[in-house]
Amino acid sequence: MQIVRRMIPGDAICDFIGRLALKSSTRGIRQGGPLSSELLNCYLHWVLDRWWTREFLSVPMLRVADDILALDTTGEPERLHSVLEQRMRSAGMHLKGNSLTSSRDLSRGQAIEWLGYQITRSDSQLRVQRASKSWDKLEDHLRLAWEEPIPPLAANESLRGWIAQQGAAYDRGQTRAMYRRMREYARGHGFTEIPSREELASLWYQAYIRDWVPRRREARLARASRCELATPTGGADGFADQDCGNSVDTDRCDGARPTGAPSQLAPIRREVFIYTDGAYKRDRSNTVRHGICA
Repeated sequence: MQIVRRMIPGDAICDFIGRLALKSSTRGIRQGGPLSSELLNCYLHWVLDRWWTREFLSVPMLRVADDILALDTTGEPERLHSVLEQRMRSAGMHLKGNSLTSSRDLSRGQAIEWLGYQITRSDSQLRVQRASKSWDKLEDHLRLAWEEPIPPLAANESLRGWIAQQGAAYDRGQTRAMYRRMREYARGHGFTEIPSREELASLWYQAYIRDWVPRRREARLARASRCELATPTGGADGFADQDCGNSVDTDRCDGARPTGAPSQLAPIRREVFIYTDGAYKRDRSNTVRHGICA
């Protein structure tokens, strides 16, 4: 709560958060509630993210909730793991595994499995593919769909949601194989009405354009800014192509994108999502003019 008060300049809202977080007789709050993840992010941002950026500027670290991926460029993964372990222990947490079980050498052909992706290195580029755990997650969702009031609808939404999370692994040449495997999984759990292959291909491509391409550009610009490098042609995007690749070349796939998919050459748009309780008004252009955050 000391961190929350430093991040939120409002005593009333901080007191309200404190009552929700500290009312339990046990330490912490129940996992799965919306406040649980928010407070975890606030805490780790303050005790880990800021500290890491200050101490290891040349070593990018990605964090999603409590899943951490550090991209070591120093050649000393054991030292980095030891320092990170000490930092997290002082914050009241501990790391799983050790420096041997948690480290992978991409330059030697080893692969990382993180957040449902398998990451390898080929020709000085990173290649992102779907990991086996990702397919296991899809199967779990299909199995749980039978517990919903309308199982076919829940299964259909699970397939769409799973595709929406696979943007980084987009590969136009794998569309047919992916659809065939998804159809086998669905039929294995008793579901036959699923989106067509063309629709799933379009959803997959849109996830690639919407989520993965902007993140790649932001990473390239950040890296170019850190290294204070610039190229005479192409700017930061051209510089970082050699460092961060994908299973699909950005410049090649525009001519064969699925029907209805947006052009990936469009400029990046900064979007703000306002979640409301329905108490809002729209103008004639169907855009939100007034919103009440719930």
